[in-house]
Amino acid sequence: MGKYFGIWSSIGEIETDFQEPYSRVAAWVRRGEIPRAYDTKLLQVATKRGFSVTRDQLDSWHVAHKEFRATQRIASGELPTASCPKTPDHPFLKAVSHDLQGATE
Repeated sequence: MGKYFGIWSSIGEIETDFQEPYSRVAAWVRRGEIPRAYDTKLLQVATKRGFSVTRDQLDSWHVAHKEFRATQRIASGELPTASCPKTPDHPFLKAVSHDLQGATE
């Protein structure tokens, strides 16, 4: 299993697959989410890397991620340690959920 989002072993691999600048991809990793605007590309990349994920599953994860981040915000703008959001029972989304939990610890 990959270190980043359960698929990639390095940020450079994400950069290559998405053809985006390293700084942008690193920001995705820090946030624990690839932006919704990249869902079409993410579906292509995930399929190419052997993962089966649907747009509905990604939508569910984006909603869970947004709710999680909203509940974790505090006045200082920091994200305290907390459990990760509930995600659909899907290997890709479970891996992403695990990555998000690690990012908050």
